[in-house]
Amino acid sequence: MDISPDSVGRRNLRPPLQPPAHQSPLRYCTRLQRTPCHAVEPRYSQIVASFESEPIESIEKAFARGDDDALRVVYEHHGSLVYTFCHRTLDESVAKDVTQEVFISAWRSRARYEPAKGSLAGWLIAIARNRIIDNVRAEQRHSERRAGGVAPDDVHVGSQVDRIADRLLIAEALRCLSDRARQVVTMHYFEDLTLRQIAEATQQPLGTVKSDLRRGLARIRHQLESDHG
Repeated sequence: MDISPDSVGRRNLRPPLQPPAHQSPLRYCTRLQRTPCHAVEPRYSQIVASFESEPIESIEKAFARGDDDALRVVYEHHGSLVYTFCHRTLDESVAKDVTQEVFISAWRSRARYEPAKGSLAGWLIAIARNRIIDNVRAEQRHSERRAGGVAPDDVHVGSQVDRIADRLLIAEALRCLSDRARQVVTMHYFEDLTLRQIAEATQQPLGTVKSDLRRGLARIRHQLESDHG
């Protein structure tokens, strides 16, 4: 079953993007074909399971090649990230529409995505950023025209959206770390614990904690540098 945006009508591309906790976002993605979820769930579960054994780089390359199964898995992995980014600035209904537009745009322009130059999450966020700014500017101009005020400050809009994007990309980079490295980075930078305190709390040698922190920060730095081009 093909769920690519090229194969379905634009008016059908409006699945809910914040499903109940017990349901997978992938089930909502299948509604793009108006197919009952219970009829296709086993197949899509197999698709996700088959890709989860692959490194994320393989999934990104498959997406760039135009693999429809990879598109479904990318939606499964990154749908909530993109929606969260949009919803931080836009109303819920607009955020849902913009999220769908992001995946349509990404799929249609997938030939321009180069996995070696950055993560797919970063690329999707970059597409979403432009869509969000366009929507915010349009809304502000509409409001200002009605109020007879001045035009919006485009630089301020872009900076605000960029700050949100940076926070989400850092969170995404943290998610990609090993459990141990993520724990050390979180405890040190978000809970303000010293390395010695972390070593005591985790019952790890101080040298191991230092190594985990160094490797974790290097991975995050590399991820963010790639995502920002």
